[in-house]
Amino acid sequence: MRFGARRRRGERVKAEGIAYGSEPFTQDNMQINFRRGGRGFYFKDPNGHSLELLTK
Repeated sequence: MRFGARRRRGERVKAEGIAYGSEPFTQDNMQINFRRGGRGFYFKDPNGHSLELLTK
């Protein structure tokens, strides 16, 4: 998946008001992590499963 597609998915999560977070155990702090030269965040799908969205 290209970076632009990932960025659009992240924007969609924000626009839908879905809680997200920078760490697996803080999925609601509304922050993005910047580890290893990329960006990423965690959130839960409608069924309660944890998902991770990363770049790079």
